[in-house]
Amino acid sequence: MKKKLTYSIAAIFIIVACVFLSSVWAAEKYPSRPIEVVTTFAPGGISEMTVRTWGKYMEKILGVPIVNLPKPGGGNVIGYTYAANARPDGYTLLNSGDFFTPILDGTATYKLEDLRVIAQMVLNGCALAVNADSPWKTFQEFMDYAKKNPGVKWGHQGVGTMIYFRVANLNKFANLKLTPVTLKGDSEIVPSLLGNHVQIGSLSASVARTQAEGGKLRLLLSFDPPKEFGLDPKVPDFASVFGKDAPNIDVPLYLSAPAKTPDEIIRVLENTMEKVAKDPDFQNDSRTLLNQMTSYAPGNIVMQKLPQKMALMKVLMQEAGLIK
Repeated sequence: MKKKLTYSIAAIFIIVACVFLSSVWAAEKYPSRPIEVVTTFAPGGISEMTVRTWGKYMEKILGVPIVNLPKPGGGNVIGYTYAANARPDGYTLLNSGDFFTPILDGTATYKLEDLRVIAQMVLNGCALAVNADSPWKTFQEFMDYAKKNPGVKWGHQGVGTMIYFRVANLNKFANLKLTPVTLKGDSEIVPSLLGNHVQIGSLSASVARTQAEGGKLRLLLSFDPPKEFGLDPKVPDFASVFGKDAPNIDVPLYLSAPAKTPDEIIRVLENTMEKVAKDPDFQNDSRTLLNQMTSYAPGNIVMQKLPQKMALMKVLMQEAGLIK
């Protein structure tokens, strides 16, 4: 009788142990279902196209669908907040650029510590252009003129855009004393340059390339390596003019997660994104489909640099009158 009882108890322990271990193994298996990637713009735009492009390569490695989840509105705050408050299980991620601007202007309903960058994947490019008939053949010539003649009109996409901040930072750093003129995006900047209503304009790399190839505009400076965006490699970039340690504001795109996401899940995703970034087909798709330059960096490195970038951006936002 005692032996039967002992066997019964042992059998119960074995069953319980198996159930426990199976649940642990199941919990450790990540991912096992579709992963949603939050974007902060409406469906059908470049954000969704980015997620679809990244997702194609992520799916090959992770073996689960990658689904775009648009949460537009509120100056990106709605999407950022949704991702920051999502369950930290690796099944809700965020595709975005720097998410600290709403924190600086006081509109954020989350803290910087609520999100964790998994990986920086790409950079968006922009360039400074002038009318092809302008007297400035090089950026150095333009700088010399601008410093001696304060008030050269610079057409930009709007105060608060990252392209604006990149040129505002350059304007301050190089003491160019440009006068900013707000225009409605690239589509208005190009005709303003052609009509000589502004003397220089900041443009996305794709538009700058098209206009330069058409012989309408002359590119004086690329803020990023020009060859990576299909620009003439002879065009100088920010680092070559001012040095690699000069404060250039880059425009990256990250994959991020709720801050409390377990380290083991973050490692799976970080390893995945590193493999994706090294894939030549991904690099080609980023360049040709999205006009983005692949520029991988692990999330912990990005998070270490964000406070310094925030400090620089805070000063520029104060000078633009966006914050006190």
